[in-house]
Amino acid sequence: MRYPSLLWSTYRPYITASVLALIVLSLLVAHDTRRAYLNRTGDDLAARAAAYSLLLDQQPAADYQHLTALLAAASTTRYTLIDADGKVLADSAHVPGSLDSHVTRPEIVGALAGEPTRALRTSLSDKQLTLYVALPHHRGVVRAAVAVQTVAQSLAPNLRRLLVAILVASLLGAIAAYGALHGLTRSLGQMRADARRLEAGELDVRLASPPAAELADLAGAINAMASQLGDRLASIQRASGQFEAVLESMAEGVVAIDRDSVVTIINPAATELFATEEAQSLGRSVHEVVRNREIQRFVELVLSSQEPLEAEIMWFVGGERVLLTRGSLLRDHDGNELGALIVFHDMTQLRRLENVRREFVANVSHELRTPIASIIGAAETLLSGALDDPHDARRFVEVIARH
Repeated sequence: MRYPSLLWSTYRPYITASVLALIVLSLLVAHDTRRAYLNRTGDDLAARAAAYSLLLDQQPAADYQHLTALLAAASTTRYTLIDADGKVLADSAHVPGSLDSHVTRPEIVGALAGEPTRALRTSLSDKQLTLYVALPHHRGVVRAAVAVQTVAQSLAPNLRRLLVAILVASLLGAIAAYGALHGLTRSLGQMRADARRLEAGELDVRLASPPAAELADLAGAINAMASQLGDRLASIQRASGQFEAVLESMAEGVVAIDRDSVVTIINPAATELFATEEAQSLGRSVHEVVRNREIQRFVELVLSSQEPLEAEIMWFVGGERVLLTRGSLLRDHDGNELGALIVFHDMTQLRRLENVRREFVANVSHELRTPIASIIGAAETLLSGALDDPHDARRFVEVIARH
């Protein structure tokens, strides 16, 4: 299974989160900016409505409509004067007589109650979303209004500049993050290459320290592990060399087998004894390597016994031989059985020497039996009284001297 690179795995969620954050931030900024702009526009409308109220107080009722039209001509603000019954007395956008009663408009209701009131709603006459600000007046209510579309048009350039700034900042952040992640993944790539060299057995390789503290700690831990592995491997190699030297120098044949009777170790003395080669013996069953039924039975007994065993076995390959065979189980540090160790000591020459010794002793005993009998007989005769006769004593002493 092919896994994506660390750079892409890390950078993809970052980009996704950044895009989502950019969208959410843009929406929040647009919302807050619009609300702030509407609040500021409302304050401005309140100031315009107050000024409109003061101007109305300085004009006769017959000039209300003329004054209202003049004020609207200089701006996009709509001005309206409504009496206490909701009748429109003056309006900058429409002929007053063509408008319905405004007594139920929310901003008019609030202003007639004596409170400055703001309302954001769709105009029933213009069919546009409009922000209204209404103030109490001695003739009823004065109102200033502006279409929200106009507000949005005024706000749009600022929002675009703000969004462009956010986008540029996000892109710069993404580029910086990519650079940092690329440097990090490059360090990890080098660490991976060095680790593979360690895996291949180059234990003298040491990982460079990356710029990140966590990776530097990891590299230090791997370097320490590599150093320890190198020391342990050198120790194992020394021990293995010593073990092989001991096996090769032993005159006894040594064969180690596992629980399935498969040969795992065989020394040169054993290969010479059984007329085989080490490469041909390792990994094969001991029954294939040593074709002797007595030895095979002995191996089976050793594997099934908890005590060391010993036996003399005759071997007829390359002449008759006597093998003193010893076997015992092999165990690990936890006492688990690993197999068995069989040692073959060629006793043929020793047995031959013992036979020669026995024959020599038998021959000497036979040769000495007659003279000794004569000596014993002469000595017993002397002891029985022949010593008193000088002639007999001399004769029997001469017999003893001859033998």
